[in-house]
Amino acid sequence: MIGDSKGAFYNGHVEIIIEHVDRLENSGDKSFVGLNYLRKQLLDHHPHAATHMRDALTDCIDFEILSVYQVPNPKDPKHPTRVSKLN
Repeated sequence: MIGDSKGAFYNGHVEIIIEHVDRLENSGDKSFVGLNYLRKQLLDHHPHAATHMRDALTDCIDFEILSVYQVPNPKDPKHPTRVSKLN
């Protein structure tokens, strides 16, 4: 259950995102999870629920389940990468 001053709501897709980010963070393949990469992974794995996944990702950021910040882009230092991390 996630709540705010307007009332409580539930989005089961938030759980999917938490599990997916946790898996990516603990895989050891990357030193960070890029936000665009995460979004693409979620939509590729759940194309039937694309709108719900986008909304859930926004909820995760708005309710501080995920932190989003910039790091230097290893492929293009002129353009920082936005990354996500579970709080």
